[in-house]
Amino acid sequence: MPDRTKPPRLAFAALLVGNLALAFGPWLVRLADVGPVASGFWRLAIAVPLLLLLSRVAGQSLPRLKLRFSQPRSRAAGSSRRTWAHGMSAST
Repeated sequence: MPDRTKPPRLAFAALLVGNLALAFGPWLVRLADVGPVASGFWRLAIAVPLLLLLSRVAGQSLPRLKLRFSQPRSRAAGSSRRTWAHGMSAST
C-alpha cells in the first residue's frame, strides 16, 4: 500500500508544467493567425480526445446523456407561437 503522507515525486513537476501551459495559453491565442473563437474550438477539439482517452485508461465511465426533444404542451406556448407567426407575417 502506498504511503499517503508523502506525495508522488513527479506531482510537483506536473503541477509546474501544467501551470506553465495554462499561463502561455492566452499568449499563444494572441499570436495565432486565427480568431479567438476558432482558436478556442481547436483547443477543445484537440483536448477532448486526449481527455476521453485518459478517462478510459483511468477506468472512469462516461455519463450517458438523455436528450429530449419535446414539443411545448401548454396553451401559452401555442399562443406565443401564433403571436410570433402573426408578427412575422405582419412585418413582411
